[in-house]
Amino acid sequence: MQQVLEHLKIRLTRALPQSWVRTSCAAVIATGALLVQPAAAQGLFSPAITVNQEVITYFELEQRAQLLRLLRSPGDANETARKELIEEQVGEADFFIA
Repeated sequence: MQQVLEHLKIRLTRALPQSWVRTSCAAVIATGALLVQPAAAQGLFSPAITVNQEVITYFELEQRAQLLRLLRSPGDANETARKELIEEQVGEADFFIA
C-alpha cells in the first residue's frame, strides 16, 4: 500500500506544476475552514439549559463566564455563570407570575 501511495505521489508531482499543486491545496484548506465555521456557530447558539420553557444558549454561558473571568470573580467562572443565568431565569418567571 505504501508503495502505491508513493508511486501516485511521484506521478502527480511530475504531471502537475508545483504552483498549481500549492494553489489547489490552499483552496481545499480554505474551503474546509469555511465548512467548519457554520457548524461551530450553530453549536454555540444551541440550547444548553432549559429553565421554565426558556432557553439559555452555550453562547450566553460563555459570555457570562468571560465576564466573570474579566471581573476576577472568585470560584469557577463556568459554574458560577450557569448558576447565575438559571437564577435570573427563575427570578424573571417569578416576576411575571406575581
